[in-house]
Amino acid sequence: MLVQWENLRNYQIDAINFIARKRGRCLISLCPGAGKSYVALFLRKKYPKLKKVLIVCPSSIKLQWKTEVGKIFPEDSAIVLTGSSPDNPNLADKDFVIINYDILNRDKKNSWADYLKNQGFDLIVFDESHKLKNREAARSKGAAALALNCKHVVLLTGTPITSNVLDLWHQFYLIDPMNFRSFNTFMWKFCPLKKINVNKGNRNIEIEVPGKTRNIVELNQLIGHYFFQKSEKEVYKELPEMSKIIIPVDLSNYNDYEKAENKFRKSTGNMLEASNNLQATRMVIGQGKVQPTLEWLKDFFETSSDEKLVVFGYHRAVMEQLHTSFGANKSVLYYGGMNDKAKEEAKQKPESVKFCPCVFHADSNVVFCQIFRRFLF
Repeated sequence: MLVQWENLRNYQIDAINFIARKRGRCLISLCPGAGKSYVALFLRKKYPKLKKVLIVCPSSIKLQWKTEVGKIFPEDSAIVLTGSSPDNPNLADKDFVIINYDILNRDKKNSWADYLKNQGFDLIVFDESHKLKNREAARSKGAAALALNCKHVVLLTGTPITSNVLDLWHQFYLIDPMNFRSFNTFMWKFCPLKKINVNKGNRNIEIEVPGKTRNIVELNQLIGHYFFQKSEKEVYKELPEMSKIIIPVDLSNYNDYEKAENKFRKSTGNMLEASNNLQATRMVIGQGKVQPTLEWLKDFFETSSDEKLVVFGYHRAVMEQLHTSFGANKSVLYYGGMNDKAKEEAKQKPESVKFCPCVFHADSNVVFCQIFRRFLF
């Protein structure tokens, strides 16, 4: 389904106009689920001169970005880059290039960042830009190399600050390296370090950690020139009561999936055998989605620290893997075969945990739909 300009909401249009006023260099902060990607893509639709676009994002959503590009620009070409380093890919005819942060600057001698900075991009979009908060990280250095070689740079995030205001410095450095040229100046003015004692082994050591934020009015004035933000309350009043997002993922066991699918297709003449092979294929698919799902969940909770999420699945073994990965203190597992006591204990835990892997079951649907507002199937 094509997405048209009239599908945009008022806050998205306001964000696009803000980017235009700031000459294409700013940070857009909208809460998760508010459609930040549409802001960047419709900016390009409004200004066709922004022909060649680079999108840098977490690996868990790069396929989702490609899907969104196809909805708005079905005639344009898009490519998702993979691998630790470039192998002379032909990007000359690509309108959209999508790459994840993890591989941006992994190979120091032959990095994607060095290769991409000379590709003549008209616009670079850094999605979930809070992942660039650490100025010393390889991905942040790679992002800086790209941003300094492109006229238009837009950062998107729902959580520009995840720990303290020092998280902001490198994000705004990518936008305006002149006004944010010194991290130390920014730190001592707005969040100076303080010394604390911590136990390490059998001895106390003194370390420096960020202190309290100060000069808040001056800080707001400094970043306000480049910063567009809408509160969750402002955004949600324009959103429908329920929305659905399809998240494409790459199966981590694609070869096993192909074997299982071929075995199923060959058995369609025998109903019992076909049914068993179909169940086996579903299990392989479920197993193949565990790792990309965990990556997506990690990004989700990093950007939505106050949110709760329930995941419904078909196979108990897959749900148990998700539960084990998060641990009993952060998640609660619920399935139909639990005894009554275990069910009652599980029903009490969602108030205190953030994540609930849940096998499809009528009872669980009622219980958790009353507590959670975000669901992953």
